[in-house]
Amino acid sequence: MELPNIDSLIGENKHGFRSGYSTTTCLLQLKDAVCDRLDSKENVMIYSLDLSAAFDMLRPDTFKELLNNKISRDLLGVLDAFLTNRRFYVEIDVKTSKIKTIDIGCPQGSVLGPVLFNLYTGAIINKLPSNVLLTSYANDSYVVAHDSTVESLIKKTEECLSVHVKSLEEIGMKVNEGKTEILLFGKNSPNIIINVRGTAVESKDSIKALGLQLDKGLTWKPHVTSLKNKVMKIVGGVRMVRNKLSQQEATSVVTAQLFSVLYYACCVWLTPSMKKKYSALLKDCTIEPCV
Repeated sequence: MELPNIDSLIGENKHGFRSGYSTTTCLLQLKDAVCDRLDSKENVMIYSLDLSAAFDMLRPDTFKELLNNKISRDLLGVLDAFLTNRRFYVEIDVKTSKIKTIDIGCPQGSVLGPVLFNLYTGAIINKLPSNVLLTSYANDSYVVAHDSTVESLIKKTEECLSVHVKSLEEIGMKVNEGKTEILLFGKNSPNIIINVRGTAVESKDSIKALGLQLDKGLTWKPHVTSLKNKVMKIVGGVRMVRNKLSQQEATSVVTAQLFSVLYYACCVWLTPSMKKKYSALLKDCTIEPCV
């Protein structure tokens, strides 16, 4: 059975569940796209879409259509068998429900599940305008649009959103238009309203993207403020149990619980260009007494 080149089918915009990719690489791609267009003196906007039960909405028949002629017939048959004729029941104490058949969905917790989801949604990028960037991690997706004027950018973004939502719905995904988030970059950028198929969505001063707080001035102040609050809670908890831990145990706890939060995606936000007054907010996050 001939195995396909999965990376060529998925593309460079999907960062989830792939070797050499992560939330950090997704955020770096997102940030680089924004900075490149801002350096070109263009207006730049990001929007994110919220999907409901994304993995559970995969349709096996649609999956076969999308992958037909892209992978071998034998492999497609194996994947179809993996996705179809699945059954389940619910057990509570000693009682069980009737056995039911699941007609749609991609098994979560499996090795194949994330790969199949990437393949299933990989073709969406080909439906969007060529001059926008789509980058995603699992079911979290972000689109960067740019144009010379805010008015033209609003129009372009509305058209892109309409196509994006329609393309997702065509493969069975459920989009919550009301939870769409929009960020127009520029410290003095106006608050704007984007129409998402009849739903008015107002731009924000900052949005959350894969654990980071992106603000319209790229100052990272909202992220640093949020990060400080998280870290101080962790530091306080570690100090409460410090006298019950050995040096090695304390080091392990701090490394696992604190450093993983403090340094998450730091190559994206902790840059030399960050104002000292914002980076100074983290100086109160004293670590030494914990270890």
